[in-house]
Amino acid sequence: MRHRHYFTFPLETMKSLHLHMLLVLSTIVGVVGYLGLDVVSGDGREGPDEMRTFVAEEIVSIGDDETKTEEYLLGSPFHVASDSADRIYIFDRSVMGVRAYDADGQYQQTIGRPGQGPGELRDVAAMYIDQEQTLWTLDNFNFRITRFSLEGEVLTTHSYTQDTITWPRQMRQLGDERYVLLYRLYRPRQDDLAELHMLHVFEEPFEEAQQSFASTTKFGDLDDPFVANMLGSLTTGSFAFDAEGNVLVVPFLYEGKIFRYAHEASTDTWHEMEPLKGHVKEAPAYTRVHNEPFPDEARVLHSGGAHAGIVHNESLGVFTISDGRIVHFTFIREDDQRVFGMELYSPDGQLQAYGPVEGLPAFDLPVASSPFNVTWKNEQDHFYLIDRTSFPAVRVVSFDL
Repeated sequence: MRHRHYFTFPLETMKSLHLHMLLVLSTIVGVVGYLGLDVVSGDGREGPDEMRTFVAEEIVSIGDDETKTEEYLLGSPFHVASDSADRIYIFDRSVMGVRAYDADGQYQQTIGRPGQGPGELRDVAAMYIDQEQTLWTLDNFNFRITRFSLEGEVLTTHSYTQDTITWPRQMRQLGDERYVLLYRLYRPRQDDLAELHMLHVFEEPFEEAQQSFASTTKFGDLDDPFVANMLGSLTTGSFAFDAEGNVLVVPFLYEGKIFRYAHEASTDTWHEMEPLKGHVKEAPAYTRVHNEPFPDEARVLHSGGAHAGIVHNESLGVFTISDGRIVHFTFIREDDQRVFGMELYSPDGQLQAYGPVEGLPAFDLPVASSPFNVTWKNEQDHFYLIDRTSFPAVRVVSFDL
């Protein structure tokens, strides 16, 4: 028979050992903090953060009532912006013009019309309303940047070539006279360093980029034709300025990092900072599909052949809200389905909460791409979503953040 031996310690000895263990643990935590190491939870996420549900409260919608007149029906909404009076501007590819509505969604006018003449549009790759309350359209078929008054008058027009700007996807104002554009050059000159970057700083008349930063390597492997086609198509990514004036940029193929760049005023250059680390359960962001027939959930791009991939994680827009916190919309794979959700960061870039967005129309799965895209935020922290779940629509929503 095997005997078990039990060892006992006096109560004071147990108290001493317990205190000693607490001191050791606190020392380890202090060293980790001092060294700048990350404390990671069991599922690989950095703490602290919390899972929560973000409920969208609709303020106004345009396009989802088929009983209304033509001006309220959207065929292919592609860009949305608002002015200081919360009037809504929607570029609709089906009419090749920018429709303007008041804050209650009542139609007012259409700016621009199809064509190649002054004030005419062939395709708006990016649209922006600046600090001076004028409307910019970046037309990559007319190779032209046009600035309109909000009443529709053409104020300035600048032509460009594909050697300088190719399919710009986003525009934001930097200071009083400079602008940041997001794009990847389609046909870069061999001696042009801009071919290596995604963000480009211009002054009018947009003849040559003053600075280019945010390496294309952050956006994916360009040796993969699926990724290369993604970056040259409609799904490049998005960027925003944080409360300190740093640039936050997120690749469309999202792998849990929001890259951050700071401006050095003395040298007028940009340098990379520590990225924000978000919530992603599955990496990489996509799986290549090589053999036809391609599954329904695969995204197929046709340029130099058919290149297909199943995208697991998408970035759908990054924004800084009025209190300095950062909101990032995502469409990521959670277990056996993809979820339209949100990440909420502190002003210094720490993930505070993440979770699904509710209160929007339901959609069927699987889907090749997100049925929602978040394109704009106004000064009241209302977000402007393009909804493709049923009838194409634009929804203005708010969240209790």
